[in-house]
Amino acid sequence: MPINIPETDKKRVVIAGAGFAGLTLARKLIKLDLEVVLLDRNNYHQFQPLFYQVATAGFSEAILNDPASGSSRFFLGITYIAMNEFNQAIDMLDGVANQQGDYTKDARWYLGLAYLKTGNKAKASECFELLAQTSGFYRKRSERTLRLLK
Repeated sequence: MPINIPETDKKRVVIAGAGFAGLTLARKLIKLDLEVVLLDRNNYHQFQPLFYQVATAGFSEAILNDPASGSSRFFLGITYIAMNEFNQAIDMLDGVANQQGDYTKDARWYLGLAYLKTGNKAKASECFELLAQTSGFYRKRSERTLRLLK
């Protein structure tokens, strides 16, 4: 597909990505005597305010309908981490990490990370020590994290 950029004597600045940073930079540079080229795979900018807050509402409703649901609690915990609500994440993930289910190891890993974010290295170490004794994806990562914590 040919690129349709006209020839000019102006210096050209190419910005890769039309996210918030790319758009902000383009708006500032357009005021200068420059040719500004903004590249992005999409021809639109999509902003989804309150995306995580909407997700928490959906997961909370799922938990009300099925209080034993490990998957809903796990994903709500992950959503709280994305919102930097680490104590709420700990509340959700702790129950999932301490029951046998599909998300037990994943929940324990993220629980350990949430404890680190709250400054509780002892609780985080407990999570990573348990994972270091298992097989699978989190074993080496947990061993590495424990070495860094010491």
